[in-house]
Amino acid sequence: MEEIYANVDYVKPVGLRPSTNQTSRSGSDRRFLGAVVLLLGLLSFVLLAGLIGLGVHHRDSAAEHLAVRENLTERLQASENKTSSLSREIERLQTLSNRVKTCPDGWKRFECTCYLVSVETASWERGWQDCTSRGADLVIVDRAEEQLTCCSHGLQIKMDDMTVPQKMKPEHLDRPLVAGLQTFLTKIAKKDTWIGLMDRDQEGSWKWSDGTPLTLAFWWTGQPDNGGGHPKYGEEDCAVITANMGTDKNWNDLRCDASRPWICEKNAN
Repeated sequence: MEEIYANVDYVKPVGLRPSTNQTSRSGSDRRFLGAVVLLLGLLSFVLLAGLIGLGVHHRDSAAEHLAVRENLTERLQASENKTSSLSREIERLQTLSNRVKTCPDGWKRFECTCYLVSVETASWERGWQDCTSRGADLVIVDRAEEQLTCCSHGLQIKMDDMTVPQKMKPEHLDRPLVAGLQTFLTKIAKKDTWIGLMDRDQEGSWKWSDGTPLTLAFWWTGQPDNGGGHPKYGEEDCAVITANMGTDKNWNDLRCDASRPWICEKNAN
C-alpha cells in the first residue's frame, strides 16, 4: 500500500493560481466602481449646490414679498386716511350748505355778507347815515377775513352773478377773502363809490367807520395825496373805490362833501 501512494505524483491544483484574465477584470471593476463613486460625488455636490441656490432664492423671494406686502399695507393705510379725511370734509361742507344765507331784495350777497350800492349820490357822511338807517355800515373791506369765517375755505368764493377765485396775485393780496371782496366791490361799483374809510380825525391816519385802523390797503398809485395841495381839491379825507381799474390798486381819496354813491354792508340772515 505504501508503494502505491509513493508512486503517485503530487499535482498542484490549477485553480489556486489566479489567472491573468481574472486580475484584469478585477482592475476594471475597481476603476468602474471608482468612476461611479466619483460620479455620485459630483451629483451630490451639484444637488447640494442646487439646494443652497434654492434656499438663497427662497430667502430673497420671501424678503421681496415681505417688502411688497409692507408697501401695500402702507398704501392701504394712506388710502383709508384720505377716505376718512374726505368723509369729514364732505360732512363739513354738507353742514355749511345747510346754513342758507339770504339777503334782502336789491342787495347782493358775497359769502355771508350782503352789499347794497346806493341809487342816489351824496356826501360820505350822508352815505354813512343811510347805511346806519338800514342796520348796516359803509363797507369795511379790511374786516372781510373776520366777517367771512362762517363760510367754507379751500373752495372758490361764490357770490351773486359772479365767481372769484379765492387765490389771487399773492405778491399783492395777502389775504384771499379780502382780495375776493375787493374784486367783488370793484365789479358792482359802476363809478367812484364811497367806502367806509376816512382820515378826518388825523391826517394820514386812515380808519374805518367803526374806528378800526386800516391794515390792508389797495390805494391807486400815488394815492392818497390829500388833493396834492391844490386849493380846488381841498382836504381829501374820505376814500372811494374806483371802477374799471385793477382790483389791487383802485382806491382814491376825495373831499368828503363830494357827491358819490356808496356801498352798505350787513350780515346775511
